[in-house]
Amino acid sequence: MQFDNIFLIGMMGAGKSTVGELLSQKIKLPLLDIDKEIEKIMDMPISQIFSDYGEKRFRLIESTFFKECTKLNNYIYATGGGIILDKNNQSIIRNRGITFFLDCDIEIITHRIKDTIDDRPLLPNNFQKELKILFKNRYSLYKSNSKHTINSSSINPSQIVNKIEDYLHA
Repeated sequence: MQFDNIFLIGMMGAGKSTVGELLSQKIKLPLLDIDKEIEKIMDMPISQIFSDYGEKRFRLIESTFFKECTKLNNYIYATGGGIILDKNNQSIIRNRGITFFLDCDIEIITHRIKDTIDDRPLLPNNFQKELKILFKNRYSLYKSNSKHTINSSSINPSQIVNKIEDYLHA
C-alpha cells in the first residue's frame, strides 16, 4: 500500500524515534530521523551543535535539512521536538503528508529523559522547570499542526504503531 509522507511530532521523550523505527518496519516505508541524520551530517551530537553554534544556528540547519529531505515522497519523518517552531516547517508538516502528534504527559517525559539530560541542550541544571516551559510553549503548536493526536503516555510503541495504521487505513 502506498502512503503519503508521515510526520511524527511531539516533545523529546514522546517516542517519535522508537515509533518511527517500528512503523517503518511494519508498513515498509523508509524512516528519516531528523536529529540522527543531522548528527551524521555534522559528525557531532546535537548537544555539541548547540554548544558550538547555538540554538539559532541549529534551528537554521534543522529547517534547511528538513525542507530538503521532505521533498522525498513516501517517507516517515521522526522530527526533533523543536521542528514545529519554524513557520515553514509547520507548513511542510501540514501540507506534505499526514502528521501524528505523540502527546505525552510531562511527568512521563521527565521520567523517560532523566538519564539523558546531558544530551538535551535545552535542558540545563533545572531541567524539570525548563521542560515544563518548553512543553507549555510548544503544546498548542503540536496540536494545531497535526492531523491526529495519539497519547503516548500509557501505551507502548507497538500500540501507537497500531493506532497510526488504523488512521492510515481509515
